[in-house]
Amino acid sequence: MREIKIDAPGAGAWIMERVDGVFRDHVDHSFSSHELDANGGGEILGGFALTGYMGLAMSIHMAARSPRWFSRELAWVAFHYPFVQLGVRKLIAPVSSNNFHSAGLCRRAGWQEEARLRDLFQGADLILFTMTRDQCRWLDYASKRWRSNSEAA
Repeated sequence: MREIKIDAPGAGAWIMERVDGVFRDHVDHSFSSHELDANGGGEILGGFALTGYMGLAMSIHMAARSPRWFSRELAWVAFHYPFVQLGVRKLIAPVSSNNFHSAGLCRRAGWQEEARLRDLFQGADLILFTMTRDQCRWLDYASKRWRSNSEAA
């Protein structure tokens, strides 16, 4: 059975380790999918980490170990939090230009390439993909499990 967890212990650090970043407990937030075993334990399948809150913008990162990590419920909660609850105007997804899988996934999911910083990695650029609330199709999803406590929803 799969379960979505918010700020599960170690999940944010697990995500950020895979994107060569740092997760700060009690500052950053994670939204992750887990495969549960019969004892209620289990392993993380993948998830999103939201970092670097700047008031009107913040960064989002994703990592996965299983193709089964993603669901509409997970996407709704991960995007609802910054756009609706925090009132963020823009999310920023930094991706190395040689990470073809992530860059392609961002483009297919509706992210826009807003900037490219040349030579930030050995043999690669840093692409800054951005998304605004009106571009986020995941907010149109009617969550079956989660409810908004925000009047802006």
